[in-house]
Formats: sequence, structure tokens, C-alpha cells
Amino acid sequence: DVLILESTYGDRLHEDRSIRQQAPQLHMTDQPGKNA
Repeated sequence: DVLILESTYGDRLHEDRSIRQQAPQLHMTDQPGKNA
């Protein structure tokens, strides 16, 4: 169970990194409108 959990956690962490790398662009385009 621990091994499976660790593996899933690693996958989620990797996925989170990908999302975080794309997030800045989305936030950058979204923020100007909100700030204005």
C-alpha cells in the first residue's frame, strides 16, 4: 500500500509541476483584467 501511495503521490507531484508551469501564463493573462 505504501509503495502504491508513494507512486501515486509522485505522479500527482509531477502533474502538479506541469500545471504550475502552465499556471503562470494563465494567471498573467487573467490578472491584468482583474487588476484593471
